[in-house]
Amino acid sequence: MKTRDLILQRTFALLLDKGYDGVSVSDIQQELEIARGLLYHYFSSKEELFAEVVRQKAFPLVAVDREKWKGCSIGEWIVEVIRHYEEVVAVLRQEGKVEMTWVNLYFLVYQSARYHVALSREFREIHESWFAVWKSAVLNSFSRGELKSGLNLESLARQFTCLSQGFYWIREKEADGKYDLKKGLYDFYEIIKR
Repeated sequence: MKTRDLILQRTFALLLDKGYDGVSVSDIQQELEIARGLLYHYFSSKEELFAEVVRQKAFPLVAVDREKWKGCSIGEWIVEVIRHYEEVVAVLRQEGKVEMTWVNLYFLVYQSARYHVALSREFREIHESWFAVWKSAVLNSFSRGELKSGLNLESLARQFTCLSQGFYWIREKEADGKYDLKKGLYDFYEIIKR
């Protein structure tokens, strides 16, 4: 693996483990056993390194292809969200720490968006892609007669987006994450079904 890629990979693991505010250049140097000068050879600042890590490592994991899933109903999309969740957790575990979770990933993304205007815009686009897929799924479920009448399309899509991005099921242990995500999505779906 090239040095630059190794720096990105190990920094990603550190950021997931300690959070955006908890990682210093010294932590990265110690983890990689490299001199500060070598680190700055590849990245002009800690901020540049962190932004690159989020763009290359975190954003691809939280992104969704709205065109690929625009024909799904709510039930079909829930199955895909759970599958996506499982894939992301598997990738996070490959980063070297079993305790890394979907929650760590989203916290990292939120923290980075707070510090970088450009990353904030990019994450907003990712979030809106999730919303667009949920909106399409809700619309498809309405057209298939699966939902109660009189429900607000936008509100339902926002609620599902929030549920799928972990706002309601944050727990300390990863083992609870998949169950809570699945249960939260299906419970809400049951409430709005005919």
